[in-house]
Amino acid sequence: MKFEIKETLAKLLATENLIVEHRKVSTAFFNVDKRVLTLPMWEKASTLVYDLLVGHEVGHALYTPNEDWKQGDYASVPSSFVNVVEDARIEKLMKRRYPGLCKTFYNGYQELNDDDFFMVEDQDMSSLAFIDRLNLYYKIGAYHMIEFSSEEQPFVDRTGNAETWEEVLQISKDIYDYLKSTQQEPTPQKAKQQNTNKDEEQNSTPFDVETSSSEQNPITGDSEGISEDADIDDPNYKNDLDDLGNNSDIEMPEGQSLETGGETSTNEFESSTDSAFQENQKELIDSCSGETVYLSIPQNIDIDRIVVDCEKLQNYISDFYQSEKFTDPSVSSYDYNSSVLARNELSYRKYKKSAIKGVNYLVKEFEMKKSADAYSRSAVSKTGVLDCTKLHTYKFNEDLFKKVTILPEGKNHGLVFVLDWSGSMHNVINDTVKQLLNLLWFCKKVNIPFEVYAFTYEFLPSEDDFESDDKKTLKEIQDLKEDELYLHKSFRLLNILSHTRSNSDFENDCLNLWRLSSFTRFYGTEMIPLGLNLSGTPLNETIVALHKVLPKFIQNTGVDKVNTVFLTDGESNGIGRVVRMSQEYFPERPFSKLNVGSNCQLRDFKKGRTYKSFYDHEWSTSVTKTLLSNLKDNFPSVNFISYRVVESRDVSHVHWYYTGNYSNSDKKKWSKERSAILNTTGYDAMYAIASTSLNQSDDFEVAEDATTAQIRAAFKKSLKSKAANKKILSSFATIVA
Repeated sequence: MKFEIKETLAKLLATENLIVEHRKVSTAFFNVDKRVLTLPMWEKASTLVYDLLVGHEVGHALYTPNEDWKQGDYASVPSSFVNVVEDARIEKLMKRRYPGLCKTFYNGYQELNDDDFFMVEDQDMSSLAFIDRLNLYYKIGAYHMIEFSSEEQPFVDRTGNAETWEEVLQISKDIYDYLKSTQQEPTPQKAKQQNTNKDEEQNSTPFDVETSSSEQNPITGDSEGISEDADIDDPNYKNDLDDLGNNSDIEMPEGQSLETGGETSTNEFESSTDSAFQENQKELIDSCSGETVYLSIPQNIDIDRIVVDCEKLQNYISDFYQSEKFTDPSVSSYDYNSSVLARNELSYRKYKKSAIKGVNYLVKEFEMKKSADAYSRSAVSKTGVLDCTKLHTYKFNEDLFKKVTILPEGKNHGLVFVLDWSGSMHNVINDTVKQLLNLLWFCKKVNIPFEVYAFTYEFLPSEDDFESDDKKTLKEIQDLKEDELYLHKSFRLLNILSHTRSNSDFENDCLNLWRLSSFTRFYGTEMIPLGLNLSGTPLNETIVALHKVLPKFIQNTGVDKVNTVFLTDGESNGIGRVVRMSQEYFPERPFSKLNVGSNCQLRDFKKGRTYKSFYDHEWSTSVTKTLLSNLKDNFPSVNFISYRVVESRDVSHVHWYYTGNYSNSDKKKWSKERSAILNTTGYDAMYAIASTSLNQSDDFEVAEDATTAQIRAAFKKSLKSKAANKKILSSFATIVA
């Protein structure tokens, strides 16, 4: 929680929605291109000191360029000199930009002073080197009387007035040249010894913050005649080290500073207080805390290999059911196979006939709701044409003109269905397909474009899916990059039904899907084409792939509004992440994968957002929620709906899992309606539907010799089933309309 708050503070200070990372690094750095600010994990710092350090480091991110200044005229200048002068400049600029930071810096440095952060508690201030006194003056000068000689005071004033990076370098060099030219310890005491024959008034005097010749107050940052802030879009801002990766023990080389670059000087003019500040800052980092791993959605995935083309897939299925085991009487299993196939087709025709009533009801609901919505947004205007039926009222009515009602044009809708083709769907897959077909027949009737994708790990790859040098090795379906989510090589989306198919082809496609769902449940693998058996649950990988599928669907159909419907019965498999391997030990294997863990967070550079709930105690659910949240952020015009098929024994579990509650009222409502709307699922809406309500026929059928009680029971059952199905269909029509 603390890191989240400080992340918000850093974003506000930077005046942009940049990405903020918290890592186990010794100092902050900023990636200009990716707009990523990396902050150390100062877990041991108080809130006040943390705010101070964030303000300080954001100042470096905004104003300190990432350049190699240790060359040319500045090659000999100690890094600590540049650090000291630059600290004074960026803190002044930050306090000018955000006046509220003045109090934060004042109180924060007071706490650091009380804790002897600069390690000067037992030292005589006047005995310190000039560069140390300069550093302390602009950080804790409000709490100590710090003396400067008349020769030193101009450098103090120039430091306070510095506006640009170039001035910082020049001042640092001039200080170094001055101290080097004196060839003596640069302290006020030494200066007094050299001037013993001069008048006392010429000697160095204690520096008073209120009356100093410096125009810059070290605490408040107030200054006169100062130019506007530096442009935050300047390309010379601080960059980061792009390849920090996931290392949990990242440390800079000894004696090197990220703030200004270059090697730390080891000569006698080194600033001990600056070194103490840097070292004590490191002590605020909790070395026992884990390193946060920031992951992103893979940008380069081969969606054409992930998605199995509808025509290709359906031809494969049809060829199987037209093979000799179903068509050649000489095959030993022909009689059995052909009879099963015939009965299955008959059951499909019977179901389609019975489902027409429900589909027509759905069409009616859709048209009514669409019309109601249109009229609610309608406008009435006068035409300028006389209404002859009102002419007789001209004496007392001025409104004698015809009116016209203008209806706004509705948006074109499209539907993308995601079908769970996992093993856990075994008992409900056929009933789920029934509902899916109802929705697709509805789409056909109202001319809504649609695509249906079933996710799987099992579908047989083509020759193009293998490495050319080793036919047994599958190609990756994404360009592997460190700290991106990993999609399994075998992951596929089966485009099993599509609006682009002709009516005759679509009818055969529906029959094929019916066969697969029926035979999977009742007859096992012998009646299923190889590679189309139920497999794992790559729901999370499907959500990632939708980043590519949805834009393509919108582009191909030209729809304005897309509804994405998930038909599933459970939670997703885990999802991995790409990690870089040690080239020393694995020269032929640059990347590998690890599971997403509790130290991982999802980030989106395009949206400037980091998702903190990527992993929690409910691992499978939290990852899916986060991926859905990110998907919705990238596609705000798309509705994401889930129909969760629930078996009776799982009702309480599902309720608790998604809502954290399952009261007596919830239980009674479920018993009556056999469905529920679940919130906090990550979807725009999740409809939990009892599996028993899906497989109930709404046909009113009784035996000829049925008793009155049997007829009554059958009638009540029919009404109940109709009510349940209509409730499902009506809710769907509402969402689409």
